[in-house]
Amino acid sequence: MRILHFTSLLFNEVNILIFYLFINVTNLTLIKISSRKVMSGSKKLFVWTFKARNVNLMFLLTGFGNFHYYLLFICGSLFAAISISVTSVSFIIPSAQCDFQMTSVHKGILNGASMIGMFFGCFISGYMADSKGRKYTLIVCMLIDGIFNIISSISQIYPILIFCKLMSGFGVSGVTVFYSYLGEFVSTKNREKFLCWMELFWTLGIAWVVIPLTFRIEYGFFLFRSWNLFVIICALPSIIFSCLLAKLPESPKFLLSKGKHDETIDCLKFVYRWNNKTDDDFPVTLLTLPDKIYEKNNSFFNGLYNSILDLFTSKFKFVAINTCMIQFCCTGSFYMMVLWFPELMNRFRWYETSYSGPKNMTNMCEIVSLFKIEPEEIDIKCNDEINQSVYENILIIGIACIPTSIIVPLLVNKFGIKLFLVLSFFGSGLSSACLYFITSSFENIVLSSIFEALSSLGIGLVFCISVELFPTEFRGVGVAIGSMFGKVGAVLGNIVVGVFIDAHCMVPILVSCSLLVSNFRVNNAENSAFIVAQPVHLDDAIEMVGFGSFHYYILFICGSLFAAVAFSVTSVSFLVPSAQCDFHMTSVHKGILNGASMMGMFSGSFIWGYVADSKGRRYALILSMIMDGVFSIISSVSQIYPVLIFCRLMSGFGVSGATVLYSYLGEFINTKYREKFLCWMEIFWTGGVILLPCEHYSVAWLIIPQTFRIEYGFFLFRSWNLFVIICSFPSLILAYLLVRLPESPKFLLAKGKHDETIDCLKFVTSLILPDCINEQNISFLNGLYESTVGLFTSKFKFIAIITCIIQYGATTSYYMLMLWFPELMNRFRWYETSYLGPKNMTNMCEIVSMFKTEPEKIDQKCNDDIDQSVYLNIIIIGIACIPTSLIVPLFVNKLGLSFLGSGLSAALLYFITSSLENLVLSSVFEALSSVGISLMYCIAVELFPTEYRGMAVSIGSTFGKIGALMGNIVVGVFIDELCIYIKC
Repeated sequence: MRILHFTSLLFNEVNILIFYLFINVTNLTLIKISSRKVMSGSKKLFVWTFKARNVNLMFLLTGFGNFHYYLLFICGSLFAAISISVTSVSFIIPSAQCDFQMTSVHKGILNGASMIGMFFGCFISGYMADSKGRKYTLIVCMLIDGIFNIISSISQIYPILIFCKLMSGFGVSGVTVFYSYLGEFVSTKNREKFLCWMELFWTLGIAWVVIPLTFRIEYGFFLFRSWNLFVIICALPSIIFSCLLAKLPESPKFLLSKGKHDETIDCLKFVYRWNNKTDDDFPVTLLTLPDKIYEKNNSFFNGLYNSILDLFTSKFKFVAINTCMIQFCCTGSFYMMVLWFPELMNRFRWYETSYSGPKNMTNMCEIVSLFKIEPEEIDIKCNDEINQSVYENILIIGIACIPTSIIVPLLVNKFGIKLFLVLSFFGSGLSSACLYFITSSFENIVLSSIFEALSSLGIGLVFCISVELFPTEFRGVGVAIGSMFGKVGAVLGNIVVGVFIDAHCMVPILVSCSLLVSNFRVNNAENSAFIVAQPVHLDDAIEMVGFGSFHYYILFICGSLFAAVAFSVTSVSFLVPSAQCDFHMTSVHKGILNGASMMGMFSGSFIWGYVADSKGRRYALILSMIMDGVFSIISSVSQIYPVLIFCRLMSGFGVSGATVLYSYLGEFINTKYREKFLCWMEIFWTGGVILLPCEHYSVAWLIIPQTFRIEYGFFLFRSWNLFVIICSFPSLILAYLLVRLPESPKFLLAKGKHDETIDCLKFVTSLILPDCINEQNISFLNGLYESTVGLFTSKFKFIAIITCIIQYGATTSYYMLMLWFPELMNRFRWYETSYLGPKNMTNMCEIVSMFKTEPEKIDQKCNDDIDQSVYLNIIIIGIACIPTSLIVPLFVNKLGLSFLGSGLSAALLYFITSSLENLVLSSVFEALSSVGISLMYCIAVELFPTEYRGMAVSIGSTFGKIGALMGNIVVGVFIDELCIYIKC
């Protein structure tokens, strides 16, 4: 038997030797053969030691298996947490509008607060991802998101709520790092598909709601209602999954790009052991990273400045510019629509059920304008009840995103990302334009579902592309800057909605549609900028590490964080109708509230990008998610409108750190699976969208008959306060889970941390240092400045600029609509069930304008009830995103990506006249725009090198949050009077 055993072992060793000699011809050098005496129970005869000349082959040894799916699960869950955090504000607006006496402008500001935080956070998280690590950045960002969401849940004044949402957005801005983190663990073959799966998690993160709870806790000036609890619940995923993320390793590409050989090897060994379930020696002992390592222990701001400067002075500067333009357009359009969906749905329900006037409206603007409340009317007319159908509609919209979230990752390798990017832009733009013509809740939910599914898909694809376009050293910064511009678009979009939704709702529709169409043109005009291909030699090492359970676990953590972000961001859309009476909110106040998170995301994206590049991806994610969760909880007990705004702003600041997710996740995945794995992140966002209203059925169903109102002095606690608290938990929980994940190995290696890299790669004992590791101690601000300047003076500067443009467009359109979906659906339900006038409206604007509340009449006219159908509609919209979230990762490699679909669906919103039409178009918009944004992050991870990846992605996200902020303000200003300008 011993002879047979010895012969078998010898035969196996000969086969292994032949395999490695074959590899040696290409990229490996056999440097040592040692023999080992066969003992009883021994499994080895010889030990082979290799030096990897092309480190991407190391991923071949580690394999593709359990680790990669776990990584996808973690990153996707974090992505879903971000989805929850970002979209939760759309539920807060109708629920808390009376508590904070919010007009539409205030609602737009609240929606935009998170975008502002994401704008600044994207920039910071991008720098942190490239300098400190993907995992570090993600953990910090998700913790910030969760903490500030929790704080926002108890905020009693509007400014504090705005600040908390801003800080939550700052934390959520780390989402851009997820694509880099996930993509750098996956080989080139599977990267696009894997990154596309992230969109599914975004879809899964939009739909759980406790808003309909009727409890009211008052203690002095303190008031706690259902929307406060909702915010707390939405904060939990960020915290929970960021904690799970802490157990995963740092991106191997990041570690290697920083010269951290020991940490990189340890990371790969960790993946190898997880995938192969064996402690056999990893056969690579020496690893060469030919890329120069730009490691400076600068002050934070110097490092941030240098990182951006390097990007925009590199050959990738045009790619960065294009990324920023695309992000501005797609993100701005997405958030200026999605964050207003609950508000619009609520108005439609009021029109359909409570409106006593003539019901012959011909478009959405006529319906929306019916429920305009002037500032002096808030105490009289304010109604913060969210119709039951609003939650149902949001659930439908979330479900509508599932098909795209599933299909795209499955087909992305076959058809390419470009085709899906084009389809998502076109479809979401068309659905956005069609919103004007809706006159019923059904039309509203159909178009909203289309818009949500396509626009979210487009945004996800943009991130996927960004990961591919930037080399490792620029990836974090490049993706972050693009995300930053996207948040700028989101902020501006929400302001536009808040200003114009009551009187000129056509304005937000036109803005959303035009952003998506212009985004499509920018994408095609600058297409050549996205063909930049930088060889990242660690991909070979990741290939040799293998692909297994670790990757799926880290996907779960990152995706869960993404879902937590979805909770945090979208929860405000349910808060708006629920708390509008508590805060005496007009449509302007609602727009400000929606924009508060965008403002925080705008500012946070920039910061987190730098933190991710300087301190680590994981570090940035943990901090950002904690910030989101904490400020969300604080916002849940806020008693005055300014405090609520501040908390939402800070929550948005934390949520913005989620931009680091793509960098963190991407840097653990070999090139083969990276895009597909990053695309899977969208399914987590979709999950967050679905879970948001789903919670209504799991919690509120048992408690809704009870009157929940706690008052103690000035303190008032109602169902919306509890809702905010619950929404903050995911961020905090995920931040804890994130702590258990390793830092990105590529980040560690880029920083020259050899011991940590060895720990990350496991069984390897020695590494070769890259040619240049330059470490200097400089301040945070100097580091931030130098990181930014370095990005925009590097060869990646054009890629970074393009990323910012794309992010601005995509994010603006997405958030200016998504955060208003509950409000719009609620108004549609009011129109269909309560409006006593003639029901002959011809478009959405006519219906929405019926429920305008003047500021001076809020106390008399305010109605903060959310129709039950709104929750179901939001769930449907989330489910509608699932197909795109699943399909895009499958075909992204062959078909490509686009946002035109979400732009079209946004334009069509004007023509809806029923809740059903609203639901359909909202689902289309959500599915296409969300997957588009996700794909943009996937692209950004590929475009920038490790040292710039966090900053580049975060800066793009920052511009996206600017658009989201502006979009929500626009919605708040124009939704009551000129809502046509919102859609296109």
